[in-house]
Amino acid sequence: MHEFLLFYAPLLIVVMAVFFSFMFVTKSTKMEE
Repeated sequence: MHEFLLFYAPLLIVVMAVFFSFMFVTKSTKMEE
């Protein structure tokens, strides 16, 4: 279980980083219009 968390914690952080950067790009694109 501990190894499971060690493997998925960085993966989750990367996924969240991609998700928030995508939201930021979408938001800034809408503001330019």
